[in-house]
Amino acid sequence: MISLGYDSLYMAEISDTAYVNEDEVIFWMSATDDSGSVATSDSKGFFAGLTPIINFKLWQDDTELLYEGYYVRTSGVATVGDSVFSNTSMNFYIQDEYPSAVNIYAEGGGTVNIIPGHQYTVTGVITQYGGIVEVMPDHPATDVIDKGEAVMPAPLELDMATLLSLGSELESLLIKILNVDTVASGDNDPWPITNEDNADIMISDDGGVSQLALHIDKDTDIPGRSQPVWPQHITGIFSQYDYSAPYTSGYQIIPRSINDFEAATAIEDIASLIPDKLILYPAYPNPFNPAATIPFNFPVKMISESAKKLTIYNTLGQVVKEYTLSNLKAGLNTVTWNGRSNEGNQVASGLYFAVLQVSNLRQSTKLLLLK
Repeated sequence: MISLGYDSLYMAEISDTAYVNEDEVIFWMSATDDSGSVATSDSKGFFAGLTPIINFKLWQDDTELLYEGYYVRTSGVATVGDSVFSNTSMNFYIQDEYPSAVNIYAEGGGTVNIIPGHQYTVTGVITQYGGIVEVMPDHPATDVIDKGEAVMPAPLELDMATLLSLGSELESLLIKILNVDTVASGDNDPWPITNEDNADIMISDDGGVSQLALHIDKDTDIPGRSQPVWPQHITGIFSQYDYSAPYTSGYQIIPRSINDFEAATAIEDIASLIPDKLILYPAYPNPFNPAATIPFNFPVKMISESAKKLTIYNTLGQVVKEYTLSNLKAGLNTVTWNGRSNEGNQVASGLYFAVLQVSNLRQSTKLLLLK
């Protein structure tokens, strides 16, 4: 370290050439006085370069954010404008291609104009609030960079049972739920006729078996509009409002505007409620030990395909475990990997990739095994 001319003020620089994108860097300081006594600081961490959201949005023991307090630079497409959910603070969401998403929040940082559908690079500290993972820029004007127009992510069409089963793994994503109706509850707020207060109304897509809150933010254009005629197809941000560990309740969908409501002209049959595309969801828990569940949606039109498999690879691209998929049903399916190879050997701690392949279609997600 370099002395800055004072006994207690020193500086050190971590070279940006020593690391590559996504590297996790942990550092601390140690000092020895004239008598030989040693004092060591707490360790701090950051991710070098540009890091995908899925790499830092991880939990330990399903409750504690693994990289709380780390600094990170990440990138994604804005799915909602900055002034939609707050008129005073920066509060928007970005989503990448994995897909994974995260909330960007800065108190009093609402002077930056965030344009939905534009790509943003954001630098900030990783934290958690009400169960939601956030990246908080220190200086929004310089830490949030507009990289220009991109492709707005299409909302993931999911049923509530799937949303609630995956929980935090899907938080902050843009989603769409079909054929939603209200559920009678003593906790329901009335439909908001002014923008003075937020409103929470319990909703369901399966007659009340699966329920989550429709959260209407007072800063949107929804308060003051007529309540829609139910049932409705609803698009919005999948969020959470839970202040106690293990953060497994309080799930919400937050529509961005009145345009996120779409009248359901008829109650479709069960098959039409199943997303008609292949979707590999994030594994859970992640990190995991000893086993991780890998969920995926399988569309009706692909059931007859003969080449269907899920393969686990290590970081060298070597096959660790392979599952031949048979007897799949249309809709949500799961594979549970117990951290063992095809030969039955326990694999080492580290990063692995699950690749779902059907004919020439491939989707992948990351898994982190910690022992």
